[in-house]
Formats: sequence, C-alpha cells, structure tokens
Amino acid sequence: MILDKLDRLPPCVCRLLARCRHGKGWRGLSHRELGQISKLPKSTIAELSFRKTWKGVAVDVVDAFAAACGVDHLRARRQITYLRTRSMTYTETGSIAQVKMYTRLLRLYAEITKAQQS
Repeated sequence: MILDKLDRLPPCVCRLLARCRHGKGWRGLSHRELGQISKLPKSTIAELSFRKTWKGVAVDVVDAFAAACGVDHLRARRQITYLRTRSMTYTETGSIAQVKMYTRLLRLYAEITKAQQS
C-alpha cells in the first residue's frame, strides 16, 4: 500500500522534476548537484534516476532522493498537476547528455502514465 503511494511519483519522475531557479526560468539539476543536496553518492543518483519503481529502495534513500528532487510524497498532487499541465522547457536546454537524459526520462514517464491508465 505504501509502495503504491510512493510509486505515484517513482524515481524517474522525481528525477524529471528535479530543477532549480535560473534567472527568470528553471534549469534541471545535475547528478552531482542532487548528490550534494541528498548526501547520496553520484552512482546511487544515476541508478535511481531511471528506475520505474521504489521497490527494493531503502526508505532513507527514498526520502533523501525525493527531497533533493523537490518532491514531497505526502503532497504529491502538486507535482502530479505540474507534470500534466506545465511545459518543462528546462528539459530541452543544457548539454547534449542532459537533453538525452531528459528525453529518456520523458519516455519513461509516458510509459508509466500509459500503464497506470490501463
């Protein structure tokens, strides 16, 4: 039951939402920045970033990763609304590697959304 609640915003979606203010807009956070904020190793950030479920992830890691991404699982409605209604222009800017990462994350998000609707 708790896993179902957490999986409303799985790791890949949390990673997609990880951003910070930059001038008048937003920019996505790097793995290094998320690692510094969460105190998790960069390798853990990279591994979690493309997972579709929190299954098998320790609670303290879930909490640290989600908080670093700016996600509050207890108040998920705000993030879910943002995903459905906002344009995420920060996913189209940055280095080639960042754009590829965001393209992959958006694809995973589309797969998860499609599976939830079925």
